Amino acid sequence: MHFKQCKLKSVVAAALVFLTATAFTACGESTSDRSTIVTVVDAEEPVYELRMDIPVDADSIVGRYLYDWATNLKEVSGRRLYITIYPNSQLGAASDTVDNLKKGVSDLAWASSVMFPGRFPVTEGTNLPLLNIPSARIGTDLLDELYHNTDLMQEEYEGIRPLAIYTAVPYAYSAFVLMNPDAYGALPDDLKEIFDAYCDKKILAYGLGEATAEEAAFIPGTPAPSFSDAAFEKWIKEMADSGYDGQVLLDTYIRILAELNG
Repeated sequence: MHFKQCKLKSVVAAALVFLTATAFTACGESTSDRSTIVTVVDAEEPVYELRMDIPVDADSIVGRYLYDWATNLKEVSGRRLYITIYPNSQLGAASDTVDNLKKGVSDLAWASSVMFPGRFPVTEGTNLPLLNIPSARIGTDLLDELYHNTDLMQEEYEGIRPLAIYTAVPYAYSAFVLMNPDAYGALPDDLKEIFDAYCDKKILAYGLGEATAEEAAFIPGTPAPSFSDAAFEKWIKEMADSGYDGQVLLDTYIRILAELNG
């Protein structure tokens, strides 16, 4: 992450809508429910510049959504927080997206778990078609529950900060927006507060999941769905080979989904 001093002529007070209707209509929230953030920029406040790596085209649904998200962060922060998006793996090979983030080549990254076979096994397991996840929100809530309220996914994300882990359906796949912890730690407290607000599940995870469901088939590495019992059996064996009890994990998915479906 880079930052530089920004000399402004005067103190700028910017009252901006927390969710703009144009950028985040995918979240399904009414404008009357949206809160307002007031940002004050001092004359000598530094500007923080973050690099975001996305292994898809800038004009893809993912790309367009993230460009809008980054633009809103810039405006809400009083133009103190800039996110430069590098599409089409300009910062390195798609398969190196997560490693480059951990090394600091990028500060932020978007990727899908299917791009890294075996690296995110618990996350990727939610892609099983026979789980019959009914919506992007339910799939995202499943991943949120697994990450925050169990110890099953913590190892997968060691050394990185997940900002959003989500599912797109009906062509199920899981994906995430990740951040380098050092880049996050270098932000001042007021920018962390703004950043955290715009990484809220209802904005980033729900929005991406619902917006990109139709595009899932075009994510590199996304397999064709299989609805056979053999697919479950194959997955359970693969998890056992990776040191996981696949049946216990499958039962956990099913239990959480039952709770989420009421």
